Amino acid sequence: MKHRLFEELVDSYLLGQISPENKKLLLDQMEADPDFARHVKESEEAFRVLQLARQRELRRKLKAWDAADMRRSGRKKKTLLILLITILLGFASWCWLTYHYSPANLSRQSFHAVQNHFRISGENQMEAEKWKEGMQAFENEEYENAMIHFLSLPESDDAVLKNYRNWSILLCQLALGGPQSEWVERMKEFLKQAPEPFRSEAERLLKTFKSPLYIFFFHGVLKESVTSVQPKII
Repeated sequence: MKHRLFEELVDSYLLGQISPENKKLLLDQMEADPDFARHVKESEEAFRVLQLARQRELRRKLKAWDAADMRRSGRKKKTLLILLITILLGFASWCWLTYHYSPANLSRQSFHAVQNHFRISGENQMEAEKWKEGMQAFENEEYENAMIHFLSLPESDDAVLKNYRNWSILLCQLALGGPQSEWVERMKEFLKQAPEPFRSEAERLLKTFKSPLYIFFFHGVLKESVTSVQPKII
């Protein structure tokens, strides 16, 4: 019983939980019994070794947890970065394609493609001024104003002027209202008698509006976006 009591005192001493009275009792016993004192010292050494081993194991586990957490955090950050880049690229691509396939942009492309082949001037100073104002308005994206100028030009016997006038009006209507069915029919009628380079550009436009990319990804959006400007079409 006494031996058990002293073992409990040693345990509480090693754990730092011994009371002052019990510590005095333990020290008195160590002084009185050298074997017991050696036993206590050996127990202290063993306890210290166990503490060091436990601390090393805890540090090892903490490092492993930190490394695993950093890997998880790194994967999450990488995943979020990839997701963000994908969203940004998708949004940028959508914006670019929407702009590229917009009626106004397609109209400008065709207008410039034909304009590079000709230098238009009217049959007199007044007509030349109307041509200049109409083309300038188109360049300024004032399509309704440009169409008014082109419509005010008289029918000309000059085939080039006549085709250019009709072509310019069609492009203004496209920029304002998009490729509506009535516009497509008018473009097809124009195409029947149009020479180059009007023919190639007209065919390119009609082919674009029949392309799967335009039909499936942009037709609905563009159709909705031009609804508000339909009353402007003459």
